[in-house]
This record gives sequence, C-alpha cells and structure tokens, in this order.
Amino acid sequence: MSAAGGKSSNTLGFLTVEDCTQRGLFGGYLLLNAAGRPLEFHCTAPVKPNRAQQILYGTTLAPFLYGEQIGHTLLREASLAPSVVLTDCVEMHALAPLVDCPVVLVEQALPARASAVEEANLGATWDWFAAGSHRVAMASGGAAERDLVIRQMLSLPAQFDPAEPFERIRLAIAEAAGPQTKAA
Repeated sequence: MSAAGGKSSNTLGFLTVEDCTQRGLFGGYLLLNAAGRPLEFHCTAPVKPNRAQQILYGTTLAPFLYGEQIGHTLLREASLAPSVVLTDCVEMHALAPLVDCPVVLVEQALPARASAVEEANLGATWDWFAAGSHRVAMASGGAAERDLVIRQMLSLPAQFDPAEPFERIRLAIAEAAGPQTKAA
C-alpha cells in the first residue's frame, strides 16, 4: 500500500460505498484505533460510470469501481496505513491484490438477503471464518493474514460491533455530500 504513514497494528480501516441513485457512488474510508475512535476520514466525490463504461466493463464494472477506482484511491490518500481493512461491500474483493493488508468482509454488515450474483461471488472469492464472536471473510491471503485478522478482531473491546463504523461512514458521506444525497 502506498499510504504515507507506516502500518499500525492498532489501526483498522473501514471502507464502504454508498450508492446515491441520482449522483453516483460515494466512497468512504474511516480509520479507527483499537478503542473505536476515529483517526482519519476520507470520502470521494461521486463516481458515476457513463453508458460506454457500463457496456465495455460489463460484469466487471462494479468490482472495478468499488475496489480499484474508489477503494484503492481512498487507501492511497490516507496518511495512516491499517493492519486490516474491513468492508461491507462484496465488490471490494478487487481491492485485495492492490494493497498489502487483508481485505475483510464483515458478515453483520451485509444485507439480509444477497442477490444470486452476490451469493456466487461470496462462495467463489471470499473465505469465511470466525474471528472471535464475529463471522468474517477474506478476499485473499493465507494463514498468516487469517491469524492477523483473528488477532485484530479479538483485540477489539467486547461491545465493539464491526458493522457499526459503516453507519458512521454513511452518515458522514450524507453530511459531506449535502441534503440531495439519498441512498438507493
């Protein structure tokens, strides 16, 4: 990862994308310390693919927009480098090969019912496991990365909900984007 700061063993990154129907996709990235307090926050301007991109990228458009264009850009802008990036976006699997820390999908943050495409992607690209009392999945990596994720999750306070920071990000995006921003 090309973030300016060094990797901190106590820093977690939370990354999500909010789809605002009329304006496009807004990415948000919140870095928290082990106590759940904010260290940094970044968000993108809206990203809206044009019709030619939709046609040419086909089914690879969402992973490209979420992981490569939005996620990777936000991580590069941060001054701190996390030890783990947690996300609630299935499409963020495209970010994993671009960064040098595990990209982890948080189960509690997922919608109650995933689409057939999302379910296929979950089975094909995410490796599910328990990390303390939470069920998470990694986009890629081996035993060392899995152990790191488990250690990070176990070091969090017992009352910490790993899905909660995504709501903070959504509220901050809505605040930054103004009153016209409504989720799809």
